[in-house]
Amino acid sequence: MFRTTIRLTPSWQRKLSWTTENRLQTGETGMVMRKADSEDIDMLIQIRIDFLVEDKGSLTEEEEHTIRSQLAEYYLSHINRDFIAMIAVIDDSVVSSVFLAVMERPANTVFLNGKTGTIHNVYTYPAFRKMGLASMLLDAVLKEARQMGVPSIELIATKVGEPLYDKIGFRKIDNAYMRLCL
Repeated sequence: MFRTTIRLTPSWQRKLSWTTENRLQTGETGMVMRKADSEDIDMLIQIRIDFLVEDKGSLTEEEEHTIRSQLAEYYLSHINRDFIAMIAVIDDSVVSSVFLAVMERPANTVFLNGKTGTIHNVYTYPAFRKMGLASMLLDAVLKEARQMGVPSIELIATKVGEPLYDKIGFRKIDNAYMRLCL
C-alpha cells in the first residue's frame, strides 16, 4: 500500500493512503477518492446538474429533464470505456468530481494516434472547497488518460478553475474555438 502526506490546505495536513482497489482514503473524514462505476450514475447525474446550475444559472424543467435522460444513457454506455469519472465520496455522497471523455479523431500533429480527451465537470461542492480535492481528482484522471494513450487533453476553463489548470500545465491555445448551433 502506498502512503503519502499531501498538503490539502495551507494550515494543516492529512494522511492519505491508496488502497489495493485504487481508492484514496483519508482517515480524518472517511473520504474515499475513486473511479466511478455504473453504481454511481445517479450521483454523477446530480453533480453534473449542480455544476451546470452553478456555472450557467438555472435550468428549465425541460432542460433538466432532457439533460438527466441523456446523461443516464450516456454514462451507462460509456463509463469506464471512453468516459472516466473520478469522484470524492463522503458517507455515500459525491462531494467532488472530474470527468474525462476520450474521443478518437483523425490524427494531427497534436494527437498523432487520433486519441484526444476533454475534461468536464471539475466541481467541488462549496463546503468541501479549498481542500485540494479537484487537484487530486484531476491528477488521477490525467494518470488514467496517460494509461489510455491519450496524448492531448482540452478543457474549457472557468475563471475560478484557471489557476488550477495553469498550475498543472494546461496552456491557452491560439486556435479560435467556434461553435454553430444547429
